[in-house]
Amino acid sequence: MDYDVIVVGAATTGAVAAKKLASQGFKVLLLDAKPKNRIGDKACGDAIGEEDLKKAGVTLPAEVVRERILGADLVSPDGKTVFRIQGYGYTVDRVGLGSALVDEAESAGAKFIDNFHVDAPIIKDGRVIGVKGSDEITARVVVDASGNKTKLRGALPDEWGIEKTVEKKDAVAAYRVIMEDMKPAIEHGYLRLIFDQNTSPGGYIWLFPEGNLSNVGLGVTMIGNYPNPKIATENWIKGKYEGKIVAGSGDTVPTRRPFATMVGNGIVLAGDAAATVNPVTGGGIGSGMLSAKFAAEAVAKALSQADLPGINELWSYNVTYMREYGAKQAGLDVFRHFLIKLSNDDISFEMSSGIMDEKTVTQAAVTGEVNINLRKEVEIMIRGLKRPSILLKLRQMASDVKTAMEIYSAYPDGFDGFWSWRKRADSFFASLPY
Repeated sequence: MDYDVIVVGAATTGAVAAKKLASQGFKVLLLDAKPKNRIGDKACGDAIGEEDLKKAGVTLPAEVVRERILGADLVSPDGKTVFRIQGYGYTVDRVGLGSALVDEAESAGAKFIDNFHVDAPIIKDGRVIGVKGSDEITARVVVDASGNKTKLRGALPDEWGIEKTVEKKDAVAAYRVIMEDMKPAIEHGYLRLIFDQNTSPGGYIWLFPEGNLSNVGLGVTMIGNYPNPKIATENWIKGKYEGKIVAGSGDTVPTRRPFATMVGNGIVLAGDAAATVNPVTGGGIGSGMLSAKFAAEAVAKALSQADLPGINELWSYNVTYMREYGAKQAGLDVFRHFLIKLSNDDISFEMSSGIMDEKTVTQAAVTGEVNINLRKEVEIMIRGLKRPSILLKLRQMASDVKTAMEIYSAYPDGFDGFWSWRKRADSFFASLPY
């Protein structure tokens, strides 16, 4: 074999995985299709939580931090209710972060090659033994961190159980612009998320401060005849804000529970390639780094156990990820299904009535659990302001969130229990009434 590990994709997820493996003495090759000075360039809110960084064991280089974030404001569609959620984090220079993380991986001993387009995995004797593009390179294990549009995942054998694609209903099309001297200026230190099912159905509009820059964009769920996010973003900005647009980009993001399994013989998936994005917020930098940490730990352990690790040796990655983050992600996926079906009036009602409040939203963001304020429900019904259908759906949704988290927390310890577990998980999500 040419290498112990090939990591495909050198953005935040791949570079973190490569650094962690190289620092343990493994011979690592890090590949990316982009030139080094454009790695990390994608449509993104450029925000990451401080707690995510701590859990992933990543320290941000000071030079890539654009602004210290103290929390987020969630704005109802009618603009009358604003939840201020406290939580520390940063907005970053995403391209600068990409280059810095690659530098760290190289300093740890990884070899980096940019402008390398991976077209397919090399599969021999029922296992992945490398990748091929302009050249063929072999390795004992391949880490696919090449994003949602990966060319590796779709070529893997069905019997491994790795989902090949992300359905459109489980993805968001996003577009964002970077503006200089935006007026009126947005408040520094706080992310601003505006819910509007007319402008950004199934998603939200964001305004994130980045020092003297502003990151403005939106995401739309890719269901039916969904609006073009670029046109929707530009139209939403018109008449509201002025400033010089210095950059703009679009992308698609998987916003669903994680893939049922993220390992195969000789391969593991991480980041967007494994659908590790937060289903509700669409944020994926922190969870991608977390998946990189768990993947690197599992690969290192597997390489010490077998010359050519297979599903069983790599399975611990699945178990760790599902129990540490995947269960929360599954609960939030239920929440996402529920939110997609709401109208602007429904969302404004829930936020203004107090059934959904700052405490509920904060708990959902931190733990994935959704606890409805039942006392507030009773008060609303007594006052005659009830919306029976919404109240019933809220209760059902909260119960379904709990069930989803229980299913993923009971993830099987080995591949022999996988298919029965997956049948239960798939059946549950297929049965959701919203």
